[in-house]
Amino acid sequence: MPCGISREKLEKAKRSKNVIISGLPPQPSVSDDRLIPDFIEQNLTIRPAIVNVRRLGKEPANTRVCVTLTNSEAVSDLIS
Repeated sequence: MPCGISREKLEKAKRSKNVIISGLPPQPSVSDDRLIPDFIEQNLTIRPAIVNVRRLGKEPANTRVCVTLTNSEAVSDLIS
């Protein structure tokens, strides 16, 4: 059983580094890797260290984006 608990803790720690942004449509001329940091910097005046950016869902016009940051403290800073 300890293995399952450890796995669950690791998964929770991994998820704590994610932020979901919704309502931001994809732009054909700009990659999400560039779009998301620019959007955050322009609207929140911070520049977080982003590890990964990916669209959620299969529709091409999906507006939900999962942004993975370096740690959960960076997520707290971004949200506040």
